[in-house]
Amino acid sequence: MKTADIVKMADEFVKMIKRAKDYDKKGPGHLLTRSEVFDGAYGPEWRQLLNDSKWKEKLSGGDAAGMVPSDFDAEELLRGGVIEFEHTKDKRIALEIAQDHLSNDRNYYRKLQMIDPEDFEKMDK
Repeated sequence: MKTADIVKMADEFVKMIKRAKDYDKKGPGHLLTRSEVFDGAYGPEWRQLLNDSKWKEKLSGGDAAGMVPSDFDAEELLRGGVIEFEHTKDKRIALEIAQDHLSNDRNYYRKLQMIDPEDFEKMDK
């Protein structure tokens, strides 16, 4: 790998962290606690989507094209869906975005949490 490629990757990493911190100041996603997502008012709706035997994608293409929620770890996909909910108010699309990330890295949201734990602080309580 060339030095220029490493510098470019580092710049993208810094931009990603800045975007996450900017969102933390503006967006509603970080206000959800873990129990709200997995057990509370949000849980049943998300879980129903995860167990949808007739899952159909709303977005064409993507890295997870042709995959279904059961292809992923349920907790990681739920966590991702809630985080990606910042981009849409459609839970199915939020899960599709999360599936795209998780198809490339099964631990994407765990790693994101390590990069900026404050974004996940309330969710993990």
